[in-house]
Amino acid sequence: MDCENNRHILCVIFILIGLTEAIWGTDPYAMESFILTCLVIFAAVGVIIAWKNAKNGGMLTLVAGIALSVFALFSADHNHAFAMLISGGPYIIAGTLFLASCKKI
Repeated sequence: MDCENNRHILCVIFILIGLTEAIWGTDPYAMESFILTCLVIFAAVGVIIAWKNAKNGGMLTLVAGIALSVFALFSADHNHAFAMLISGGPYIIAGTLFLASCKKI
């Protein structure tokens, strides 16, 4: 197996570990973890789609970034603006750049 396949396998394993912990874990914040995991997976799917179709993937990534920022707004204890910037900011920037790359000059 080449290095590329190993990275894909490790990525899938870590996603499955996170999902199983979020769904069946004994964490008192299990629902919060599940929602956050789903949002991150949604954002990752948007980035993957953007590699083939920048307009649709960029829109998904932008929506996921906004959703992550809203989630951080309601779930953060302190520093709401910083939590929103850290959680959704990179996806908002990436989605905006994907959409900007589609625009004809």
